[in-house]
Amino acid sequence: MLKVTAASILLASFILLSACAAEGSTRVNETTIGVNTSEQEDISQFESGMFIDLKAYEDQLADRQMPVLTALKNNLVALVEHSHNNYKAGFVTENLAEAMKYYYGEQFHYRFTEIESIIPNPKNDHLHITVLGQRLDTTAQTIEDVKMMYAIGQNDQGDWVIYTID
Repeated sequence: MLKVTAASILLASFILLSACAAEGSTRVNETTIGVNTSEQEDISQFESGMFIDLKAYEDQLADRQMPVLTALKNNLVALVEHSHNNYKAGFVTENLAEAMKYYYGEQFHYRFTEIESIIPNPKNDHLHITVLGQRLDTTAQTIEDVKMMYAIGQNDQGDWVIYTID
């Protein structure tokens, strides 16, 4: 009787663990699949561009912070227009621009649609601006949702420049 009870408990535990493992792996797959746009948009219909009305976000900034929107716009437009020199010009240093070259590439076509948030960082007086949109990768033939967080602050000369994109 003791062996039957122990075997039943072990079998029930095994079934429970298997079900939990299967559910966990499904969640991982859903997350991985979630990187691509759920719409499965036809890549031939993809329209790149900067479609954010930056004036709509001015009320979230102090007067002295308004140039941050110009710095952001210049970088987003440079990505859309594949202007490598303009893309690099917006960073605090050329080395940082090189480190951020992952976002720039002829195979990438961007469509920027909205700003999710503008959050001040009191530690260094930077603004963290999260931009939403999509990116067409012509090499992989995929469209992905993108969420890019820009850390923009003033350099020693007082210009608003990009300190990182994440």
